[in-house]
Amino acid sequence: MAKNVTVCLTFDFDAISVWIGTFHARSPSAISRGEFGKVGAERLLTLLRERNLPSTWFVPGHTADAFPATVEAIAAAGHEIGHHGYFHDRPATPEDEARDFDRATAASSGGSDGRRAAIAPRPPA
Repeated sequence: MAKNVTVCLTFDFDAISVWIGTFHARSPSAISRGEFGKVGAERLLTLLRERNLPSTWFVPGHTADAFPATVEAIAAAGHEIGHHGYFHDRPATPEDEARDFDRATAASSGGSDGRRAAIAPRPPA
C-alpha cells in the first residue's frame, strides 16, 4: 500500500551575508566563500525544477542586493521567499532590529515582477 509523505523543503540562501554578519569576517578570502552560495542556489533550482518540487527560500536582504538575478530566478520559478534579516546578524536593540527588518524588507521586495515580496520573518539564528 502506497503512503503519502509530505516534506517541507526550505533553504537559507545566506551567501556572503553570513560571513559579513554572523562571523564578522573582514578577510577577502573568508568573505569570498559566500560567492559559492550563488552556485549552490542555481544547482538547487535546477534540481527542484527537474523534480517539479516547490520550496521556500529564506534570503537575507544583503543577498537579495548582491545576487538580484538569482533571487529573481527563485521567485520566477514559483518558490516562496521568506524574510531573513539583512546581514544575517543579531541586532543589539529593538530599534536596531526594526531598522534591519525594514532594510531587509526593502531589499527583498525589489523584484522587477513584484514577486520578491517578503513573507513571514525567520530570525537569522
